Amino acid sequence: MKLSVLAPEKAGEMIPLIARYANSQNKVNDADFSPTTCITRLEEISRGLETPPASGVQYGTHWFYERARGQFLNQETGLTRAMKEQFLLKNPKSQLLTKTDIAKLENTAWLSP
Repeated sequence: MKLSVLAPEKAGEMIPLIARYANSQNKVNDADFSPTTCITRLEEISRGLETPPASGVQYGTHWFYERARGQFLNQETGLTRAMKEQFLLKNPKSQLLTKTDIAKLENTAWLSP
């Protein structure tokens, strides 16, 4: 274990740098270091807000916002077959959004891709 003690005013700047340069076993993307305030709010909205039901279907679905890489797969892990089917009905993989997807959408909306 490596323990770094930082002053609170330096933590926001230093923690991403420590994680970036100390992590040699797993690939770390720049998107993994983005601010989390609005991202956690987006995650809450995506879990709570249902889409209108598609034609011929009686229920809405969710756009699953994956704040951290692998969250979608982690949600499925440990579920029984029936629970997994129910999860995938409410959260189809085709409606999975990542941080980079959101960045592309935001930049497109602001006409600056």
